[in-house]
Order: sequence, then C-alpha cells, then structure tokens
Amino acid sequence: MKNIFVLGNDPFNDRYNLRPISVGYGYNFHNLLWWNEVQVENHDVEATLAEARRRLECFDDTVDGLLTFYDFPASLLAPILCEEFSLPSPSVEAVLKCEHKLWSRTLQQEVVPEVVPAFAPVPLDEAPEQAWRRIADAGISPPFWIKPIKGVLGQLAFRIDSMETFVEATEKAAEKIEYFAKPLKTLMKHIRVEIPESFRDGDAGRMFIAENDIMVPHACTVEGYRFNGRTQIHGIVDSIRFPDHTAFHRYQYPSKLPQRVQQRVTDASTRVIEKIGFDDGAFNIEFFWSPDTDAISLLEINPRISQSHSPQFQMVDGDANMKIIADLAIGHDPSLVHGSGEFAIAAKFMLRCFAKDALVTRTPGDAEIEAVMRQFPGTKVKLVVHLGQQLSQQQHVDSYSWEIAEIYMGAKNEESLLNQFRQVVEMLDFRLEGAEIELPDPQHVTLNY
Repeated sequence: MKNIFVLGNDPFNDRYNLRPISVGYGYNFHNLLWWNEVQVENHDVEATLAEARRRLECFDDTVDGLLTFYDFPASLLAPILCEEFSLPSPSVEAVLKCEHKLWSRTLQQEVVPEVVPAFAPVPLDEAPEQAWRRIADAGISPPFWIKPIKGVLGQLAFRIDSMETFVEATEKAAEKIEYFAKPLKTLMKHIRVEIPESFRDGDAGRMFIAENDIMVPHACTVEGYRFNGRTQIHGIVDSIRFPDHTAFHRYQYPSKLPQRVQQRVTDASTRVIEKIGFDDGAFNIEFFWSPDTDAISLLEINPRISQSHSPQFQMVDGDANMKIIADLAIGHDPSLVHGSGEFAIAAKFMLRCFAKDALVTRTPGDAEIEAVMRQFPGTKVKLVVHLGQQLSQQQHVDSYSWEIAEIYMGAKNEESLLNQFRQVVEMLDFRLEGAEIELPDPQHVTLNY
C-alpha cells in the first residue's frame, strides 16, 4: 500500500471522502497535520513547517506522497515539503503564481484577456486619494472590489461603492491584514522564487488588488488537473448565490450551464493553467457568466481541488475528487469514474445568516442528525456553530455573512433537491436569538438557462 500524508486533514473529510478511497483503492492515508494545526491564524508557520518535517522524517516506512485540499497556508506548505522530500507536486513557483492575485491576473491577461476584468494594485500604505486615482486610471469604477493579494475564503474582500467606502475598507484591511501577511512573509523565506518587481510590495502580503465587479448571477467552478503536460477537466460545478447577496447558497454538480459555455470556460482554464506552468497537480478555477451579454469572467485560480465539491462528486460519479489528488500524490496518471453514483444531482448547501450578529440558542443533536440521514440517504451534515456562540466569534467567513451549517445532499433532480433541503433544515431546527436564518424561496435559487 502507498503511504500518502495529508496536510490539513479533518474528521469530516477523513470519514466521508478519504476513507472510501482508502478502502476502494488501497491507499494508506496518514494525518501529517490536522486542519487546526494549519489554520491561517497560526502565524508561526515556521514551527508548523518544522513539525511537519519532523513527523515525515520519523516515519519508519516509505513516504510515497503528500497532499492537501486546504487553502493558505497549507496550499504553500505542501509544495515546499514535497520539494524538500522529492515527492510529486506542482512547483512552488506555479502554486504561488496561482495564489498571488496580482501576479496571477497579469499572467491571465497575457493569454485570456477576454475573461480578465480590469485590475490595479492597492498598497495599503498609499494615500487613499492617490490609490483612488490610479484605480480610475486602470479603467475601474464603482462598484468594484478590493481583496488581499493572498486571502482565504473571501476574508477582507470589500465591495466599494464610493470613495467613502473605499477609505473605510482600507482602514479595516490595514487593521487585519497581518492575519495573512505575516505567515506569507515567513513562507517567502523558504521560496526560491523572484516575484516580478512591477508588483512586489515592500512587505509581503500587505498589498491589495482592486478589480472591476464581475459578479453576475451565474457562477461556476471548473475542476481539473494537469499531469505530465496534459490538462484534463473532470467536472464543472455551479455556484448559486443567495438572492441579492454575494454569498453562495449552494455548490451544485453537475453543471447546468449551456454546453457552449462549459466549453468556453474549459478552454480558458486550459490556456491559463498552461501559461502558469502548473503541472502534476489539481486545480479549480472560478468563473462568472452573464446570459445577457454572454460574457465570461475569471474570478480566481486555486491550486488544489475544492473539498467543498468532494461529496458531490462522490454522490454523482461514485468517487470523490480526492481520488484525483491521491493519484497525483504518488505520481500516477489520475483516473476517476463518472456517472456511477447514487444520484443524478448533488449539492453542498450553506445555511447562512446575514444579520450583524446573533446568539446560537439551539443546535441539532446527534439523534436529529441521524434521523435526517435515515430519511434522506446520502445526506451529510457539518455543524459550523455551537450552542451559546455569538456568530461574530466566527473567523473563517466572508465580510457579509455568517455560516451556520454545511449540508450535503443528492437527489434525482433540482426540484427534489431544493424541496428536500428545506425539509432537512426544518428537521435540524437551528435557532438564533436576534436574527433569522436565511432560507430563500426555491424559485429564486433554481437554475434556469
């Protein structure tokens, strides 16, 4: 059996996604570091790196591969470790080109300019008036977004409607940017990559990027991998937002986008991933599509699979997308079954609240969750909050909503999927003091193309 180490494992993914692959294909997964040991708030990434090295060196059998499905800093720690231990992996430089938003946008613009929005650097130490003028000179006008050049899960991303909101956002960003900047600066010491001078900031990670607002109602994520110079797309997942919000309601697979649109995002993904020089690894690339103009816009590139899509692939195809990264981790050409799952359609639902804050006064117990799983086979429930918690205590959230739970479900069609989801929410009976959980009408979140 091949020994594959998992950087940033967690009980949910270990039980539902990795264990079936281990049983079905004979992979021997080992937890190198648990998810809470590689969280971005752990600023001592030097110690994290040292501990990971120590555990690999102490292993008394062969180390055949290493993988991660987590965001920064795990996404950068993994290729650093793979390089040190001579394990299959994309290069550190290629991963950084995906993750450094300004560098990535520059490379994207060279090969797929038609899908790249106008963008400009925003150094946090620059006077707001000067930054505002440069943003305007780049062809960017309100509403637009500012984001850290390296962020996580939409944190510190702000929608800008005026000079006033720009100043307010940059002030908030300056207060919290060390959350990302400090670990990035530390890891850059281990990366033998020269970032182009044209957009290098004086202190790694303290620069933001401004981008034209490309968020139209229809979004999708292209999941793929590149092995030995060959790019393969293994699935496209639709990302459906809440009505009148930027936050996502669910990730639904397979995509319902028109085939011509799916082909366009596939072609754009292939061209940009080849330009970056990304190889021997998995990726996901997020796009927006406007049915009115038929325009496609690329949001961002992630140098990993999306763990949020893993149960959907499992329910529809029969294998989680983690099978792809397990194969790649040991240098094998990946294989993934298609259409062999129990359901025709599957989704990850994000149960959310959009209030400023609220107190969690009730969460479902084990018996209630088990009852849901019995009534709706294949359903998985992951609690994000706990009893007595103030929602404002959450850390890994976007700038405009709180997440209550993640619910994975499969069904025969979209109508059944949405109806069953509402039944599950009623059965779980979450309760908040001072706010309501957002549960949109199915007709407002049904995909109609």
